[in-house]
Amino acid sequence: MRPDERSSAGIHDGQFHAPVQVGGSQFNLYKFSARRISILVAGLAMLGFLAWLSYHLYTSSESYHMRAEEELLRDLKPGKTYSKIDQELGSSGPDYTVTLDSGNKLHQYERKWEVIQVLEDKGGTALSIGVYAGTQKFHPSLEMGTFSVRLNDTTVDRVQERSGLPPEAANKYCAAHKIGYLESYTLPIADGGDIVVGSYADGNLSTGSSASICDIKVTKKSCYPPLDTDKVSKAYAECIAKSRNAQAIRNKLQLTFFIVAAPGREITRDMLKPPDFPG
Repeated sequence: MRPDERSSAGIHDGQFHAPVQVGGSQFNLYKFSARRISILVAGLAMLGFLAWLSYHLYTSSESYHMRAEEELLRDLKPGKTYSKIDQELGSSGPDYTVTLDSGNKLHQYERKWEVIQVLEDKGGTALSIGVYAGTQKFHPSLEMGTFSVRLNDTTVDRVQERSGLPPEAANKYCAAHKIGYLESYTLPIADGGDIVVGSYADGNLSTGSSASICDIKVTKKSCYPPLDTDKVSKAYAECIAKSRNAQAIRNKLQLTFFIVAAPGREITRDMLKPPDFPG
């Protein structure tokens, strides 16, 4: 056997190395395979890092946390104990609490994208929950059975269409520091309670949808909205229904808040305090 035909195969450093003849030249199979495996491992590691980085950036983004807040509010329902609601909100407690003349307590949470109000009775039960959006980007939804509306998306007239009923009562106020339009409904579903929906804006909460409220007019001189912001009127709702001007505005006015009463509970004045009350 000529010297150049002798095999250089052998065990070196505890590993088997064997040259392979390819096209008149030799290369080490082990070293070649190890190099490919190293490149593959490095590539997989890089893909894993990029996937982690992408997920981290997404879960750290404002849109991710906003969507999480919307899902939280969708599942938040009155009728439980107030302490349970407070626990579900995952906060350090309300920004302020007011004891009303009725003895009920109104708890207000001023969060990044919305204001939440929870009305608690003397027995510790949450009688109602109100959600007021503070930005047009925020879209929490109210879902009860087959009924569903979405803030900064659903218009006031669609509430009547989806409930299959006209509003039972309404109110409008157009003051220097706050503007509001609200309608109350009783949903024809087994586990539902009364709801109030509408549009609201003040010095802190403004979604750009409420300006047209001041333009709502009714034809009859006897049609006046209630003077108090925490009242709704059946007579005024009937006047709104007969006004072409009001209907045209309702068709464009987007909801910016909803209030939900606990099952079997009617809407009361305690539930209708605007978010600036009593500040």
